[in-house]
Amino acid sequence: MEYNLVETWLRRDPIRWIAGILGGIFAGLLAMLVAVGVSSALGWDPYFPIKLMGTPLLGAAATDLQSMQGVVAGAFFIEVLAVFWGVIFAHFTATNSVSALLMMGLAWGAFTWIFIWNLFLPSFKVIYAARIPAGPALPVCFAYGLGLASIAFFDRMIRGTK
Repeated sequence: MEYNLVETWLRRDPIRWIAGILGGIFAGLLAMLVAVGVSSALGWDPYFPIKLMGTPLLGAAATDLQSMQGVVAGAFFIEVLAVFWGVIFAHFTATNSVSALLMMGLAWGAFTWIFIWNLFLPSFKVIYAARIPAGPALPVCFAYGLGLASIAFFDRMIRGTK
């Protein structure tokens, strides 16, 4: 029996997509938690990474030290991106093997760091102007990628399988 990759990628599996939404939410929350930890360790405002992600929606005012709107907007923006990429990740990984999803999560974290953090986000002038080094974002992206392995848990939970 030969594995047909195109057939796997073209399948309709709404349960898997819902698992991707839930896994994306979890992975986004995990990434924000790591971002707060990294920011605190560097002596920055703990919520600065989340506020920075609010700048595409609110502009530079999102990073104001007193701005709770920046935290809310940033968390929303992060979760929207996390859910979108979580659904894509779930669709293209047709397994519930945690070890396979963890390895793919590492690759996805690298993808996120390279293409989302280093190429997409600097296209927003406010984020580009902040001149945040790429290094602190790497563990955040890996936390996101590894957090996507939770898709196996959510997929099994929804389907009622072990």
